[in-house]
Amino acid sequence: MSSSVLIDRVRLEYPATLPEGEPLVAIADVTLRIDKGEFVAIIGPSGCGKSSLLFLINGIAAPTSGTVVVAGETVSKPSAQRALVFQDASLLPWNSVLKNVAMGLQIQRKPKHDREAQAMGLLRLVGLEGFEAKLPHELSGGMRQRVGIARALCVDPDVLLMDEPFGALDAQTRQLMGAELLRIWLQHRKTVIFVTHDIDEAVFLADRVVVMSARPSRVLEEVSIALPRPRALDIHNTPAFREHRERIWQLLQAEVTATWAGLGGT
Repeated sequence: MSSSVLIDRVRLEYPATLPEGEPLVAIADVTLRIDKGEFVAIIGPSGCGKSSLLFLINGIAAPTSGTVVVAGETVSKPSAQRALVFQDASLLPWNSVLKNVAMGLQIQRKPKHDREAQAMGLLRLVGLEGFEAKLPHELSGGMRQRVGIARALCVDPDVLLMDEPFGALDAQTRQLMGAELLRIWLQHRKTVIFVTHDIDEAVFLADRVVVMSARPSRVLEEVSIALPRPRALDIHNTPAFREHRERIWQLLQAEVTATWAGLGGT
């Protein structure tokens, strides 16, 4: 199962930190539709509100104005149907890998046998069968992120929200994790919204890359990625890949240059 996401004229302001200060406008005016089963990457300058957009979709933050609709229902609070994966896997250090993956089902009070069987199935999917009794500190960074992905998938969400999940990994592991994520996505076809700073990662993973402006953010352009699936790592060397990468780089470069100019930079 997966669901469509509609972000309609959303604005997000954070209160002023000082009595005489102005509110911080994180998101100015964003309208975006993400189709059921689509893999969309969001990229933009640092601090432009990419993570805030995920929080709005997840329901842990509320828009100042506008609406976020998932599967035809306005988002007003978090739901098990929308799972969020962070850069830090945030595993409970005292729990085994199996217990970490099954944690969402335990919160839902699913029977122990059922939740462990479901968690084991996800561990097989992410290539971690045999590691179920290990503690998080016994795993590599990439393995911990795979546990985090398995934990998110274990509650069978319709929408998977990913906030730079591979950002702390080395370049080689990051590429391999991207390929692994695509393999999993092709099997489950969840709706995925993936925040990244890495242009190559965005182009490799996504059906569409949404390029955001500097804060307060708006959508600069939506770039459709016309690359065949499944995608092997050597697709990075193709002319079509380089064309997409160059287009996104030009958009980001122009935005950052304009922002610096507005601040009096060079």
